[in-house]
Amino acid sequence: MNYQFHGADEWKAAILGLPDGSFFQLLRSVFGSIRTPFNKHRLMDDLTAFLSRRDIQETLASYIDDVDARFICAVALLGEPENTVLSGFFAGEYTAADIHMVLVNLEERFIIYRFREREGAQHLALNPLLKPVLEGLLAHSGLLFPSVPAETGAASGVDPSPDDRTLAALIAFAAGNGDLFKAEGGFRKKVQDDGRRLFPGLDFERLLGGLEAIGLIRSEGSGFVLERKKLTQFATLSRRERLEYWAAGIFLHLEPRSAPESPGLSRSRAPILARFTRRFTGLLEPGRSYPLYTLRRLLVLQEREEGDSLRWADVNISFGGEGFPRFLEALESAGLLLRRGRDLEPAFPPERSGANATVIALDSPFSCILYPEIDFTDALTLACFAEVRETGQTLRFEFTRQSVVRGLDLGQNAAALPALLERLSLKPLDQNLRWSLEDWAARYAAVSLQSGTVLVLAEDKYYLAEVRSVAALIKRTLAPGVYLLSEDTGAAGEILRKAGVEIIARPVESDTGADSIRSLYPALGSAVPSKKSGPSIEGASESPVDSKGPDQAAGIKDHFRALLDKMQLSQTAGEELAARIERKIILCESQLSCDTSIIEKTEARNLDYVGKTAVAKQAMALKSPVEVFWSNPEKGDGLSALLGFAEAIEKSGGETTLVIRTEEGPGGTMSSQRIPIGKISLIRRSKQSIFE
Repeated sequence: MNYQFHGADEWKAAILGLPDGSFFQLLRSVFGSIRTPFNKHRLMDDLTAFLSRRDIQETLASYIDDVDARFICAVALLGEPENTVLSGFFAGEYTAADIHMVLVNLEERFIIYRFREREGAQHLALNPLLKPVLEGLLAHSGLLFPSVPAETGAASGVDPSPDDRTLAALIAFAAGNGDLFKAEGGFRKKVQDDGRRLFPGLDFERLLGGLEAIGLIRSEGSGFVLERKKLTQFATLSRRERLEYWAAGIFLHLEPRSAPESPGLSRSRAPILARFTRRFTGLLEPGRSYPLYTLRRLLVLQEREEGDSLRWADVNISFGGEGFPRFLEALESAGLLLRRGRDLEPAFPPERSGANATVIALDSPFSCILYPEIDFTDALTLACFAEVRETGQTLRFEFTRQSVVRGLDLGQNAAALPALLERLSLKPLDQNLRWSLEDWAARYAAVSLQSGTVLVLAEDKYYLAEVRSVAALIKRTLAPGVYLLSEDTGAAGEILRKAGVEIIARPVESDTGADSIRSLYPALGSAVPSKKSGPSIEGASESPVDSKGPDQAAGIKDHFRALLDKMQLSQTAGEELAARIERKIILCESQLSCDTSIIEKTEARNLDYVGKTAVAKQAMALKSPVEVFWSNPEKGDGLSALLGFAEAIEKSGGETTLVIRTEEGPGGTMSSQRIPIGKISLIRRSKQSIFE
């Protein structure tokens, strides 16, 4: 991580800019009583010399634990953020009270300070005097993005993961049902039942909505029409790219809109969202499981480093907004993420391997089972000619007269289908299927109803032009067997069926719309962001804290406690100095002999009823978090602990009660709890930042 430390003069300016009360409180915590007359600049020189001492820096380094390291790395990684940004970054792992206490403690230890640019908000920065101590930690930004090895076995999510075969089956389903929608909108009941039966465990309506959002299918009348040129170009993408585009479409489909968005505008956002998905998933390591707060932080990181280049307003996935859950939902629906309990695991599909392998099985003369290794282009061709009969562990297509006619209408070549089936199955084609395909293709060519206005008849069907109902439609004979009609294809087709024609060709001439097919689905490039083009995570699985660090810190604290036990101090002074040792503020022996008049009471215990009340009132006045321990017979150890904000002190029936406002879990909603002050065994107030 390339963090640029400020100059020492800028740090000094931030400290000198403190109000006198805060400034001298900070200096007294280091040097004890300050003799008058005093000079603030000279005192800053003394503080600089103190923090630059090798023994002091070694003690500071020993005190740094994994929690400290996370916050230090976050300040650097987020580019010296405002306090609210840092709080949002850690939401989900730490409560607001936890974050406040850690930051104040790091400030008391001179590791972090705050500065203000002109009249703007305060920003957090790292102390440049401690660069020798801190710069080694900054190579471990991966500590901010925890993950665990994924468990073996099936993921715990309800829905199975779609793949290329599922995509092809959905396309076959969309193309093979011409009466999908109710007049008032939405799928018909029978279609819903068929979809749930054919795609068990999958939200087929959502998946079809994703395909429509990226332009592969479009609504027309009461059904879907395939955009075959776009499907052809879509098939040239890699397996992973197809899923990333599909996820982008699902996100667009799920996105609430105050007004309907035009299909063209929706599709123009698809490549942006797909590239964003590629960058985001490129930060995830296969075989590892990620909690939600880690994924949210990765989104923050990507937003800060790539927001401008990704046209962030078009992506519309703010880490603090509703777009983020929809984004993860879309990735799950497309099969790029698998849910394991509360965590999510990346699932990147392997590319097809082996060109001469068996990828289908002809289980009956008119049906075939598709294996996962099938190339999407081949699966798409089969989908155009077939009806989907089964998906899940087994995916099966069936060839019918109606489905083959549909494939011919889409411009597919029926003559090439037998060779395709033999190549994919590595077996000769059943003669019944071969004869049926040839017969259907011949009958298809015999009667061709051109788009909209032209009727084409083979020579042996010329007699149809003399049928009264058909002759009434002919405005002009263009050539032998070629007629210009006065009615649309719908009415003409119905008349031809009544005349006894069973198969009527309806070839698709071209896709509608003015979209550029080549630019609609551009390749997404590498999944791994480069140092220059995107965010990077360093030292993802390593702890920056030396394995000896905790033992060294414990030894230093034990040494200071032993010295404290030998000192002649009042109970209040002894308790406060002991608390400072625990907060890792005492860095050398001389700080234990500071003038005890500077001691500020921040905690009270047991029978000190007046002290407990005073600490609670101070916490309310300063809006500081408090940590409370109280007796609770329902617990095995008899004690309960709570961290929150003192909200009120209530008196009722001779009993005084402290009202504590807490978060329900990390980043959760707020609730209140009432604890009798007489039952509190310890109340400890977190100090306020000296920069506030």
